[in-house]
Amino acid sequence: MSTNEREHGPGPESDHKSEQEISEIGAEPLAPGGAAARDQLVARCRAILARLLALARPQLSDWLGLDLGMGHFKAMLVVRAHEHLTVGGLARALGVSEPSASLLVDKLVTRGLADRRSDPADRRRALVRLTPQAHELLNRLRQTRDEHLISWLSLLSETELESLLHGLEALLRVVEAGEPLAPLAQPSQSPPMERAAGANGLEGAAGEN
Repeated sequence: MSTNEREHGPGPESDHKSEQEISEIGAEPLAPGGAAARDQLVARCRAILARLLALARPQLSDWLGLDLGMGHFKAMLVVRAHEHLTVGGLARALGVSEPSASLLVDKLVTRGLADRRSDPADRRRALVRLTPQAHELLNRLRQTRDEHLISWLSLLSETELESLLHGLEALLRVVEAGEPLAPLAQPSQSPPMERAAGANGLEGAAGEN
């Protein structure tokens, strides 16, 4: 996966793949019941969610045009939530090393989205804060996201909205209950090259955080 894909997500090819997956999954008749039917329903939900995310991505032109990765936006959200935050505090909040957090801040400073100032309580430390430009950007992105969501929902009928609401409420109920996640099924005797590729993918994903 390229650096751009790691920061901004998959490109058009992945979007097309998601659409094809939905078509293939939706064409399959549901199993008569039991675990097989549940697995098919879960697969359909996953494919549809992936497609929704793919369709939403082009709407984020303000985001993608900034040449900033997800890590930079996470950093801005953390800094916005904490009035007095050091680079070390940002690193701990993001779960990255202090040098990595410092690089994130450096790029935000270069883009005019953050600045450093001396900590009045300890001149040896620097505090990070967002600039007005960063606050405006985050507010604009949130407003754009909300506007698109409202626009899409307005196209649904009242019955469809009620069904969607009930499904989302059920999912939220499970998540808030804090139920332990079911362990993922282990692949059976994957070839060595597949296992190595899978491990590298996990390491790459962990590195993004």
